[in-house]
Amino acid sequence: MILQLETVKYCSRCKNHKSTTFFGKNKSTKDGMQSQCTQCRKDKWHEDKIKNPQKHYLAGKAWRENNKEKKAKADRLWAQNNRKKSNEIKQRWKKNNPEKNKLVNKNYLQKNKNVLSEKNKQWALKNPEKKNLKEARRRAKKLNNGIFLVYSYEVKQMMQKPCFYCGQKAEHIDHIIPISRGGRHSIGNLIQACSKCNISKNNKFIIEWRSKK
Repeated sequence: MILQLETVKYCSRCKNHKSTTFFGKNKSTKDGMQSQCTQCRKDKWHEDKIKNPQKHYLAGKAWRENNKEKKAKADRLWAQNNRKKSNEIKQRWKKNNPEKNKLVNKNYLQKNKNVLSEKNKQWALKNPEKKNLKEARRRAKKLNNGIFLVYSYEVKQMMQKPCFYCGQKAEHIDHIIPISRGGRHSIGNLIQACSKCNISKNNKFIIEWRSKK
């Protein structure tokens, strides 16, 4: 059996003989490889970056401007592999740049208005109760009735119980004191109800509603 000897090359920087696998390609040289090994080239680049930061900044800026698609792809890949760190960077930037963040969000909403509208419609169809609670929260905020955090698990627990008013299967979440009558958007003012009772009660107090039934 014939053994193939590993080819070696002399590095002009560290003055060591290394395997050619440690050298990058360079078509302009006779042997088609760099004169310095990969590690030495990295060390040289970092040393030069420290000595000439402005030069490297301008070179990097020019590269980013001429390779926007490559940069965006590389950023997305990095964010996918470093989600926690990526989120921390985003949150820090938002905190330090509130006005710029508002402008970015505004531009994004304008450019993706139709797509976001369709997504919201699909979400509303799949999550009718969450949609109703979201609308109620918005109305309560507008009327300044008082808003408290309502957790999804609390709504889920209520929906597993029968209608508070008639005992049938619960299908809706009702505000005991209607938002339009000063009711708060809070877990203490929410109760599970069937579709018939909730629609019939509408914006009435329980006493008013029962007296008219």
